[in-house]
Amino acid sequence: MAKTKRITMTIPISLTNQLDSLSTTLKVSRSSLVTEILQDTLPNLIEIMSQLSEHGPETNEPLARNPEKVRSYLDTLKTVIDQQKTQFDFDYNTYVSTSEGSKNGH
Repeated sequence: MAKTKRITMTIPISLTNQLDSLSTTLKVSRSSLVTEILQDTLPNLIEIMSQLSEHGPETNEPLARNPEKVRSYLDTLKTVIDQQKTQFDFDYNTYVSTSEGSKNGH
């Protein structure tokens, strides 16, 4: 079994209620559910942060304990990701439509 560490979190009651409902439905502990969600999500967020560091917060003010700032920052990241995906889709579709007219690169 992997080593674990007990932590304390403060989250809105509505989120706690949703978490409790889902953990009851899935018949898993709240802790196990949060662990699974974070294991799937955090590596992606870390990768996004490393690749999009130039889009970080414009001030050095910490985001800690300010849910509105955290939400705003994550919304900004989502916007940047969506823009990158849109550009990728456009570039890909342009490439595919261009290459369809010339089989085997000729």
